[in-house]
Amino acid sequence: MAPGVVGSGLNTLGSGTSTEVNDVIEERLTFIGKHEEYEGLQINGKPAKGVDHRQLQGAFTAGEFGSALHDIFDANSHTSFTWDRIEHIHGRKVYVYAFRVPQEHGAIVIHRDPDRQAVVPYSGRVFVDPQTFSVLRITSTLDLPAGFPVVHADRMIEYKPITIANEEYLLPSHSEVHMQDVARLYVNEVDFKDYHKFVAESTIHY
Repeated sequence: MAPGVVGSGLNTLGSGTSTEVNDVIEERLTFIGKHEEYEGLQINGKPAKGVDHRQLQGAFTAGEFGSALHDIFDANSHTSFTWDRIEHIHGRKVYVYAFRVPQEHGAIVIHRDPDRQAVVPYSGRVFVDPQTFSVLRITSTLDLPAGFPVVHADRMIEYKPITIANEEYLLPSHSEVHMQDVARLYVNEVDFKDYHKFVAESTIHY
């Protein structure tokens, strides 16, 4: 069985049944109440409506849309930040800060075959636009314990301006997750597309 990634924060690692190389999974992602909700739509072009995101086969991932950013900057995470360097992303100068989330507020790591679970710290870097103070990229790596079935897991999330309902928002556009066990390397690439804003309004009559 292949290890996978699911959950909030940096992610929770898990495993599903083995899957074919280059599977393409299409889901509807809804972000509400600071949490992601996933609805399966298609797998390799075939309808997969109602498929639970956590039951996807092979390597899978969640949390990139909002949880990753929130959990790093949440005061309750006790994340430590240090200055790293100046860099350029797509021709734009950015400030790079290193961060580390301690184990007590880290990621829950699960591997289902065999059943193993641990809470682990994670660290990485945030790339900040010095003009707008917006985060343009996050990279992070799990600090996995020795002897764990998954020996390496890292993630990169990129953000770009997206226009929704005539308003511009800085939102995730692409992410990559790399996971490795003793035998294989797994790569998850996620593209965020077709953004929509849903608003509910109500009128109360007395």
